[in-house]
Amino acid sequence: QGRPSRAGGIIIFLLSAGLTLMAVVAGAPWPPILVTMALCAALLGGVDDVSALPAIPKLIVLGLISVLTVMMVGPLPPVPIPFIGDLKLPAFLSYPLAVLFLLAFVNAFNFMDGLNGLSGSVAIVALSLLLLNSGGVDIGFAFVVLLLASVLYGFVVRNVMTGQIFLGDAGSLGLGLFLAAAALWQGQGVTGLTTSAFYVFVVAFIPYLADTGVTLFQRWRAGKPLLDAHTEHVSLQLRALGGSPLAAAAAYAGRTFLGGVLAGFGQAQLGAAGLWAAGLGALALYGLTVRWMVCRRYDRRTTERLAKSSSCERSGAGDTTESALAASSA
Repeated sequence: QGRPSRAGGIIIFLLSAGLTLMAVVAGAPWPPILVTMALCAALLGGVDDVSALPAIPKLIVLGLISVLTVMMVGPLPPVPIPFIGDLKLPAFLSYPLAVLFLLAFVNAFNFMDGLNGLSGSVAIVALSLLLLNSGGVDIGFAFVVLLLASVLYGFVVRNVMTGQIFLGDAGSLGLGLFLAAAALWQGQGVTGLTTSAFYVFVVAFIPYLADTGVTLFQRWRAGKPLLDAHTEHVSLQLRALGGSPLAAAAAYAGRTFLGGVLAGFGQAQLGAAGLWAAGLGALALYGLTVRWMVCRRYDRRTTERLAKSSSCERSGAGDTTESALAASSA
């Protein structure tokens, strides 16, 4: 539908600056940290949208932003282990792992932004889960999340209906960093939250993270460049198999919400065991989706092969008949 606009990313960029000011006015001590770092990531993405930065320097700058974010937000929370309790990692592990999580999540969020409505709708679901995890205790946090979700809703409607505006790197990097940093912040046990709140968020995003990880692994095995644009994600393959972009976006948003709700419920009822069960269930659902996709692709190829074979046989039979008629006429 013509040349799409990068205005979506610019909106996120300006929104981040506005949210920082509003959070300060509201008196919340922490949102400026998260929004400011998201603003830095959005600025990096905006420069990349305009001038197409090389992949390695862009990754290095994003890594520095992640390091600064972890220094201000906190390390990886203690890992809940069933029947044992929370395993607190030493600082020399928890801080680097937190940086790796931010880098992995932001890049996964950016990589998956390939269909109209996909990343925007999933981000709205993620913001809802963060708000549910907080229990509405922190008014400043609730204010920022609700305003961001409202603006994203307006973006998603236009993105899905017209396809003439998209997030771009400015939007996907800024949103990705804000979501991951907010989850990491919740995992520090602030405002009465348990450290498991972070892992509830991680379980919710297993479809995103698994899709990105499996796709990159397959490209690495095939010797393909890892950072080049491609259409090998499961979401894009679902689209290629005949599904609409809206259906694919709804499927990912629904699985994200379902995974987060089940993880939160399981953790509340069964502790770490319930959380791990929800995570394994999310992985199983992703595996079933991939298996269905492979079977569907195999069935399609088999049908095309049989149709081609049948067409060749009919063509051969027609040639034989025409030859016989020609000989008879002679």
